[in-house]
Amino acid sequence: MLVLRPSIQGLGNSFVPTVAGVLELVARVIGALILSEYFGFSGAVMSNPLAWFAATVPLVVSVYYTLKILEKEPTKKDLMLSLGSKTVYQQSKTLRKECACS
Repeated sequence: MLVLRPSIQGLGNSFVPTVAGVLELVARVIGALILSEYFGFSGAVMSNPLAWFAATVPLVVSVYYTLKILEKEPTKKDLMLSLGSKTVYQQSKTLRKECACS
């Protein structure tokens, strides 16, 4: 998670890391409140891994679709699921043109 978030931001997509941060916060709060009610201190401790998992899911999905964009001509669905990685698509198009010229 600590590698994926800045990598996605570096590709020009700040939306997904922001969503991941919000999901992490929400999962941590809900996990601490609900799990600590049923499991005590152990439940509060379990809220951290729950938050990491909740934040990692959108990051992994975005990386998967961003890699699809880099490998081939993306469909409209690919661009939507990569959540704003049009910059990556444009860069991959430029690289393909440069490679074709050589």
